[in-house]
Amino acid sequence: MKQCAILMFADDLSGASDSGAEFFRRGLCTEIVLQSNERQELDSTCNNALVLDTDSRTADKQEAIARLRKAIELTSNVDANVCYKKIDSTLRGNVALELECLMNGRNFDVCFFAPALPEAGRITVGGYHLLNGVPVSLCNIDVKSTSVLELLGCQSGWKIEHIPLEKVMQGMESILDHVTKSLDEKRKTVYACDATSQKQLYTIAQTAAKMQENSTSVLLCGSAGLAREVPRAFSLRSSTLQQQPSSQNASARLASSNSILIVQGSRHSVTERQIDHLLKTERSVLSVKLDPVKGLLNVPDSTQKPAVILLSLKVETREEVLDTLVQAARTVFEAFQPSGLIVTGGSTAASLLRSLSVDLLRFEEYIEPYAALCRVTGGELDSFPIVIKPGGLCSESVLSTSMSVLRDRQLSSKPVVALTMGDPCGIGPEIIVKALALPRVSNWCRILVLGDPDSLKKAATFCSGLSEITIVVAETYEKDGKKWPRLNWPENKSSVLVWNPLQVEGETTFTLGEVMPEAGRFAAECVIFAVQLAMAGVVDAIVTAPLNKEAMNLGGYKFAGHTELLAKYSGAKTSRLMLASGNFKVVHATGHCSYKDVPKKLTKERIIETIELSRDFFVASDVADPKIAVAGLNPHAGDGGLFGDEEPRVIEPAVAECRAKGWNVTGPFPADTLFGKVVRGDYDVVVAMYHDQGHIPAKLIGFEDTVNVTLGLPIIRTSVDHGTAFDIAGRGIANCENLLKALRLGSDMARKRLK
Repeated sequence: MKQCAILMFADDLSGASDSGAEFFRRGLCTEIVLQSNERQELDSTCNNALVLDTDSRTADKQEAIARLRKAIELTSNVDANVCYKKIDSTLRGNVALELECLMNGRNFDVCFFAPALPEAGRITVGGYHLLNGVPVSLCNIDVKSTSVLELLGCQSGWKIEHIPLEKVMQGMESILDHVTKSLDEKRKTVYACDATSQKQLYTIAQTAAKMQENSTSVLLCGSAGLAREVPRAFSLRSSTLQQQPSSQNASARLASSNSILIVQGSRHSVTERQIDHLLKTERSVLSVKLDPVKGLLNVPDSTQKPAVILLSLKVETREEVLDTLVQAARTVFEAFQPSGLIVTGGSTAASLLRSLSVDLLRFEEYIEPYAALCRVTGGELDSFPIVIKPGGLCSESVLSTSMSVLRDRQLSSKPVVALTMGDPCGIGPEIIVKALALPRVSNWCRILVLGDPDSLKKAATFCSGLSEITIVVAETYEKDGKKWPRLNWPENKSSVLVWNPLQVEGETTFTLGEVMPEAGRFAAECVIFAVQLAMAGVVDAIVTAPLNKEAMNLGGYKFAGHTELLAKYSGAKTSRLMLASGNFKVVHATGHCSYKDVPKKLTKERIIETIELSRDFFVASDVADPKIAVAGLNPHAGDGGLFGDEEPRVIEPAVAECRAKGWNVTGPFPADTLFGKVVRGDYDVVVAMYHDQGHIPAKLIGFEDTVNVTLGLPIIRTSVDHGTAFDIAGRGIANCENLLKALRLGSDMARKRLK
């Protein structure tokens, strides 16, 4: 069963986004899953706030229920602290029908219904829903009724109770007293709550939390107003580090401009004022007008480089013209290849993103109430930045502010990564050219490859589909008597910037598939120079392709592996190897050594140091109190001293000392049952006692996904967790997925440190 703090079902993408922004604002890792008929499983790794957009607000009753039932089925294995039904703050859509479907589908007997959004003038008084003091049914809004009780009463399968404003204002105990007297154990009960302020919405959420403490399962239903109060009322916070997944089957999308595309899918007066404000503040705007019948009225010139491309309809976006708008938006998107996207209007955003094969969004930065920056997760647009703005919400300056946030995410703000080629006789050159040919990588970071240009060129020739990739050799300059690469990034995103730190003249003679001392020496010296670049602040992180330990030692560098080499040349006092695969993470107390030497190396101090390095990693990743489990060394963790004395003599005292510091550390546990608990989400990380104890489960769980992270260094370093694969070198069949994972994690870690 997948654990989740908040599970939300939204009937519109802008509604999913505005509420998701509030969850993210409260520190919860938040994702939006775009529902589709093709989706057969839930591929989100988020265990904080998971939002499903059914895009059913404007659908007919039969289709709306079908979409919601599909979403309920997809989340049947999700156990959430809080379940929330997101509805429109003006009561548009199939409100009562979908609420009944969700209560039945996830077996809720009680629901608190509070649609108020006071900041936007949407309040509920006396059971009537008002917009700026006017009944919503009189506001030119397609709603069935201003009376909340009448709206809910169209479904006969439940009991409806009204909680008047005076009860809400009196506080939680008053509401609980009302509920106790009116609760019908034989029928589902919906409590329709009045509210005119955020404080009152917090009281309602607090009441639901109190009832859940007393074992009453409660569904919350409302707008972004009530959603904002859920994390605080239920004392929810981020519990684990989330690594963003990445798709191996990304096609070649190349961002060719720094333009930002704005698609205006809403003609709401609030959006019109926001557009006017944008036009006053932005100098370079290319306005693309669209007629619902004639299509694009002015075909844009893709050779222009405007700061903003504004695509708007001359009429209100309705279902009959939505396809025209989406088709035009795709045409403009493909022509300009913008670096960011802003969409107003939920239906427009959902349709456009589906047409671009986007089905998962992750929140990255809060902009203002009900607006946040998201990034695409997976697919050809992986990591692409998007802002979705509700039509009738947000400040007048929200589009201008969103533009500023997106610009901060453009090229100048991306971390610089030094990617070492590894052993040139192995698959390192091949997986590098394959990975860097995928355009999503350029959304994460800027990359300087340290290695042999000829090996990369050769790899591009035997890899199908890479004929257009260009190897660009970086210029060299001298500073303080040393040679350094000049980071002049190629404008063509299909180009790879590479620099050979050894400056060898002429073609190299590395032979694919062979152990060569000169190749081992070359690989090691590329790593050493990458360390120098990172220590000097020239690059923000290091990502390493595999080197061959035998060749490195034959080449004169007597190290057990990358970890020890990096520690030596970075001046680190200590270091540890961590393996990460999604939510699964394991750190090793000992590394590359003989098994018979493990008990000698396991001291209390070494274990404490390993725990501290593990904790530091999570704290730096915004997990304030990581849950750390410590594995035992012996079978059954020693079984009370029957199998060795390392547990009572060394490991238990180390755990006790860490707990005395206030750290969330437990163990030692038998290793044979511990790792499954980490996969389940009971712990954030395991401290393993030796190499294979951690490596075997990591590679079993995610062989292609597992990334090597070196802890304890003064610099950021991630790596693939596989070898040089000499047996397949030069055949063009090596998989670059593991390198993509390492690049993504290294980029994310560097971006956090830069912030």
